[in-house]
Amino acid sequence: VKQELLAPRGGEFEMDEANAYYSSRRGQTQKLFSCTDVTFLNGKLYVVTGYCDGDFVLTAERGKVTGEWGWGRTAWGGKGHEPGKFQTAHGVTAFDGHIYVSNREAFQVIKFRPGGQLVEVLPGIPTGSRICNLAWAEQHRYFVMNCLAPLPHTPNKTAQIYAHTGEQLISTIDPGSLGIPVLKHLHQVWPHYVGEQLYLLVHGWRDGKFAVLKHEPNHANQ
Repeated sequence: VKQELLAPRGGEFEMDEANAYYSSRRGQTQKLFSCTDVTFLNGKLYVVTGYCDGDFVLTAERGKVTGEWGWGRTAWGGKGHEPGKFQTAHGVTAFDGHIYVSNREAFQVIKFRPGGQLVEVLPGIPTGSRICNLAWAEQHRYFVMNCLAPLPHTPNKTAQIYAHTGEQLISTIDPGSLGIPVLKHLHQVWPHYVGEQLYLLVHGWRDGKFAVLKHEPNHANQ
């Protein structure tokens, strides 16, 4: 470990809500700052903090003189139901110059510009889908995103994985139908290529559950 980035103290950001949240809680440790995921774009880290009341996207940058990471000026979000607010910002990934955030308890994936301007909410995600994380499968040109738990009011016994182009949902993967009943709760899925062969590395929450799924396309829908 070369450096630890500690919780903000307030005053770092060009966002009054974030500054007020952190400055009013100085000295508090419980549920003040809880990083759920991080991504990198154009020299900046983008950190989501969905497991605390300060449900923000925060940025961090390296100092030009010291080379050490520190909190940047850009922050957005906060807990709420209004557009651009979060109900547990759980996952974040950078793709094609934009930042995508899994807004888990709102059943959304939201696309932002790097400065925090909301572009769109990805369409077609089924209501009740508590999306934990997403990642881009480069050769297949779609996102893979995983639900935390099975959809309510359905017969599914395991959490689902979606393939989504950013424009539409194109496929649903049900681990239970593949004979993997232990993947009831999913925390992360990563696309991994060996040559042109796509594998999905699936992390089941909790107790160390892990699965590797091999993509075998049918010719009607790759």
